[in-house]
Amino acid sequence: MKKGNILLMLGTIGIISFATAAQAGIFSTSAQDFVTKASIAGQFEIQSSKLAVQKSQNDDVKDFAQRMIDDHTAADDQLKNAVASSNTNLQISEDLDSKHQKLIAKLNSLTGVDFDKKYVSLQIKAHEKAVHLFRGYAKQNDAPALNTFAKKTLPTLQDHLTHAKQLKDTMGGK
Repeated sequence: MKKGNILLMLGTIGIISFATAAQAGIFSTSAQDFVTKASIAGQFEIQSSKLAVQKSQNDDVKDFAQRMIDDHTAADDQLKNAVASSNTNLQISEDLDSKHQKLIAKLNSLTGVDFDKKYVSLQIKAHEKAVHLFRGYAKQNDAPALNTFAKKTLPTLQDHLTHAKQLKDTMGGK
């Protein structure tokens, strides 16, 4: 067998192995990685939604944003409690990372319908990522308090995602 064919075959086997492992849930997120990502995601939801409450002229967007503030503030408190009860040295991120800071700056620069559409679009993307993160971590057992938090919070995140998509559809889908 030629060297190129062997490499192609090994690459294909690697891709298949990766996909199979991912489907089986073999890959995991560390407790610290989960806490960091969950806390940054929550802070982003709160900060972007505070902007929406202030800037949006659309009552449906404002109502959704207020729900995001309320729900994610509660989830942030629950995450802090889960971390505290886990008796570990896990650290909650109190600040947004640079990626999320840039998204907030971009959102803050918009007004009117452009703001509303960008806000809703960001909510959809953020909640898709959060649902994926929480769903994956809910299957892990390395930190029971965090695992319980992920399981308990997941349905709310899924509901937020559904609501954000419905909001997008009522705004013209763009």
